[in-house]
Amino acid sequence: MAQYLVKRFAYSVLTLFIIITITFFLSHAIPGGVYTTEKPLPQSIVNNIKAKYGLDKPLFQQYLIQLNNIVHLDFGMSMVNEGRRVNDIIAQHFPKSALLGSFSILLCLILGIPLGILSALKRDRWQDNVSMIIATIGVTVPSFVVATLTQYFISVRLKWLPVMGFTSFKHMVLPAVALSFFPLAFIARLVRSNMVEVLEQDYIRTARAKGLSRGVVVFKHALKNSIMPVITYLGMLIATILTGSFVIEKIFNIPGLGRFYVESISNRDYTTIMGITVFYAAFLILMNFVVDVVYVLIDPRIKLKQ
Repeated sequence: MAQYLVKRFAYSVLTLFIIITITFFLSHAIPGGVYTTEKPLPQSIVNNIKAKYGLDKPLFQQYLIQLNNIVHLDFGMSMVNEGRRVNDIIAQHFPKSALLGSFSILLCLILGIPLGILSALKRDRWQDNVSMIIATIGVTVPSFVVATLTQYFISVRLKWLPVMGFTSFKHMVLPAVALSFFPLAFIARLVRSNMVEVLEQDYIRTARAKGLSRGVVVFKHALKNSIMPVITYLGMLIATILTGSFVIEKIFNIPGLGRFYVESISNRDYTTIMGITVFYAAFLILMNFVVDVVYVLIDPRIKLKQ
């Protein structure tokens, strides 16, 4: 285990280094800069802005400075949000994205898994057809379309829930539904396809022949082996949803981290781009490691490779 952790940590550091390097040079390759405005600024002001943020130094020197700051977990000052450190932006706005994401993931699991199980157990019947129609719609319809439709019908027409904002539980419902629509449908299809295959296995027939109840066969034996691909998908899904959905946060005016990420790119806010990218990447790497550990806990036959 210790050898595996050391090797995994080394790979993670290398992956982060590559992401940092690519992000830095790509972001600086975008035409313009933090000083770019609709009306061109005098050259003297542009020079002062470059000097203030160290943009007048050679590009490779800027890269080394940025790398040194990241090693010390200091992403620097935002170039657009005056007086705000990137670390503070992440600390303040990530919890909002994480709260919305946690609710969305909960919806995915408590609705997607039962929908997939029902579809597998009622294969080729009307329940299966209805479930798969819902899942197909969920996979094909973009989240921003779901967000717009729910805003119009549920908020504007029926006035059941607020249109936008993020001050109460009611404000979370529509964004969470829009955010979870695709992964919920994908999980349902994933569970259904794997459970249909597992239910045809010999050990399931043996369990039924022993007189085990249908619930025990389905939930103790079939579901345990059908859920593994879902866990693989959850590693990436958790990292993606918890760190914020750019489009959904924009539509519902949620002050989450994803919204700042989009704005930092359009504003050429290099320090914020780098800080949030590194945070996203580290979070995704951590979630993938957690998935590997959960594999072993669920199925002891799987061993972590040394």
